[in-house]
Amino acid sequence: FFKQKTAYEIGVRLVGSEMCIRDRHKARPLIEKASSRSYPDAMVALASMYMNGYGGLEQDFNEAKRLLSEAVDLGSEHAKTMLDAIDYRPY
Repeated sequence: FFKQKTAYEIGVRLVGSEMCIRDRHKARPLIEKASSRSYPDAMVALASMYMNGYGGLEQDFNEAKRLLSEAVDLGSEHAKTMLDAIDYRPY
């Protein structure tokens, strides 16, 4: 748990609202690593990156939904809120 949380926290610091594109690319592998180890907060962060096409990722709502669904299964309320918002999209 410690390693995935640490990778996630470092990644999130790089993904802050004032970061440059280069930092998003640095953050992605750390967030992906934590996400692959079933850390719900990282799954939510990675889903957000897919939704917005950040970190060199193509925008992919299906992958975002998959990640959010897994995070919901792990008990993430934030993921549930985001998943509901994706499902509500009028377009």
